[in-house]
Amino acid sequence: MTNSLLTFLLLLPFTLSNSFRHVHSDQNQSIEDKLLKKVGDLYEVKQFMITAKASKPALMVARVPDKDFKYYWIKVGLSNFDQFRTTYDFYVEPKTLKISYLDLMIDDGNNRTAIITLWQWRHFRRHPAFKKMHYYRNGKIIASG
Repeated sequence: MTNSLLTFLLLLPFTLSNSFRHVHSDQNQSIEDKLLKKVGDLYEVKQFMITAKASKPALMVARVPDKDFKYYWIKVGLSNFDQFRTTYDFYVEPKTLKISYLDLMIDDGNNRTAIITLWQWRHFRRHPAFKKMHYYRNGKIIASG
């Protein structure tokens, strides 16, 4: 077997998988661009982009809907130092394009995350308990332990 044929056979799987990702990406590109713009238009995200400008703020689609997951997961964070550090996590419902906030600081028995409305996020994020492990009861946020 010649070197060029061997090289071709070794690189073929990578070429095919990259082509598939590119085609898949093109099919979802317009909806993902629309969702990134919609999340990017939130007042808090606009402010973050301005105040964190020196640290390379960015938005990214972390996950798309599939049979086990019904949202688009949009992350807002810093993309410097060859890594992405998340500041905000949003879920977008694909049919209604309703944006919700993914609260990752939940300490409520078995629940470690909660999907809350933008109104709730805007209301509770100013509370000191929001920055600690917390849970929600009767419309209030309560810090754990």
